[in-house]
Amino acid sequence: MWDKVGKVLPKAYLKSAREVVKTLRESLEEDGKDVAKFRRTADAAKESIREYLSGWRGQQAVITEESYVSLEKAIRSLADFYSKAGPFASMPEDIKAKILDDLKTAEAFL
Repeated sequence: MWDKVGKVLPKAYLKSAREVVKTLRESLEEDGKDVAKFRRTADAAKESIREYLSGWRGQQAVITEESYVSLEKAIRSLADFYSKAGPFASMPEDIKAKILDDLKTAEAFL
């Protein structure tokens, strides 16, 4: 609840950010061979990212927070990959590892 400078992060932000971390991690760790299951986890991640961005993108209350910066990086990497490779491309392990790393960092600050 408290970050490194003793500020309380908004509860709604914490809830939204944790949901992105959880659903995005699940979708990245999902076995792409089970297409239906993969789609479900990917759709859940997409929805939580959409809600997070609509509520928190550019918000002064959280923009300098480590968790915000790390989540932005993870989401940007994901978006960059799919915009270049197409919506059904398989994600290479190095990109997946980088995004999971950013998620771990974000989670540590939530």
